[in-house]
Amino acid sequence: MKNLKKIICAYTFVLFGFASPVLAGSADFAGIYAAVHASFNGASVSGTHSGGSTVDSNEVTQGNIGAFAPIGGWEAGFSLPLGETFFVSAGTKRVSGAARLGDWRTTPSTSASETQTTEANRSESLTLTVSDPHEWYIQPSVSLFDNSAIFLKYGRVYADLTAKGTVTGAPANLKGDTYAIGTTTISSNGIFIKTEAGASVYENMSIVGIGGNTNARVEGDPMVAYGSVSV
Repeated sequence: MKNLKKIICAYTFVLFGFASPVLAGSADFAGIYAAVHASFNGASVSGTHSGGSTVDSNEVTQGNIGAFAPIGGWEAGFSLPLGETFFVSAGTKRVSGAARLGDWRTTPSTSASETQTTEANRSESLTLTVSDPHEWYIQPSVSLFDNSAIFLKYGRVYADLTAKGTVTGAPANLKGDTYAIGTTTISSNGIFIKTEAGASVYENMSIVGIGGNTNARVEGDPMVAYGSVSV
């Protein structure tokens, strides 16, 4: 996460510190826009499973689950020129689809005893699904030529999270931050193509009642990495 922020800061310095007024064109991007998009997403959750052992309720084990999913949606926004080369866009991005994550499988923590390890290697029947994410974002951009621009994006993202299997508790819906970089190109007839690569880092999620044990809890940090094309 720290490395991602460092990369974004570096690109911000390069893009906005060295932008030349000669490369005018921000006015070409001014106004309202709307687009449909398709993306390929890799979702993962890494975290801990505690209280699941019948031997030791203080046992803590670790696990990872993940999935890949192609999904689509739409976005809309408004671009405002703030200089000859610099402009800022703000908008919303909606996705129709879901990434289904597989069974949560625990692995013993480094401090687990031999007896705890036997319990910890069980595969709990827990399937998580992240669905219908939506995002509000701000997107500072620099026009490189009259019809092309490069941008950085920060957004606040929300998504539905459901759990199925041997679990009695229901997880809260997800919220987090999106960081991305991409390019926008506008054709002579006003159609634009936007390519984007980024990651959505969600806040910690927690589910209780794993495996029918009211004391068992899974906590994790969901993340979705993606690449998308909007037209």
